[in-house]
Amino acid sequence: MSLSNSTFAPAKVNLFLKVDKKRSDGFHNIESRFQLINLFDEISIKKTNNKNISLKSNIRNKSFLNKNIILDACFKLQEAVGEGLGCEITVIKNIPMGAGLGGGSSNAASTLVGLNNLFKLNLSHIKLTQL
Repeated sequence: MSLSNSTFAPAKVNLFLKVDKKRSDGFHNIESRFQLINLFDEISIKKTNNKNISLKSNIRNKSFLNKNIILDACFKLQEAVGEGLGCEITVIKNIPMGAGLGGGSSNAASTLVGLNNLFKLNLSHIKLTQL
């Protein structure tokens, strides 16, 4: 049984982006064309003996470590599966924060896939996308 895994979360550049009207959930429909680029954040996830989720990073920004899209995604996943997923997540940031390269979204998606695999949750990619 695996106790940890690592993955790379790729950056992307928008080649085209059109923001349409706001939906009832508060988000906007978009049309987008993008290109993945050779720039990645590294996400490592290690199981722990408790039900807490902790986040570490090479970024020393307290707001990044306390409240971000990675933790939001983890908590939504825990809620969806109805159990605590005790783990320590380490993020090595190489994608500049706030640069519009999709680092946060990519980190959240990569974390969900990593947790799904590590905890053998067997959730479909469609279900993970809905989170």
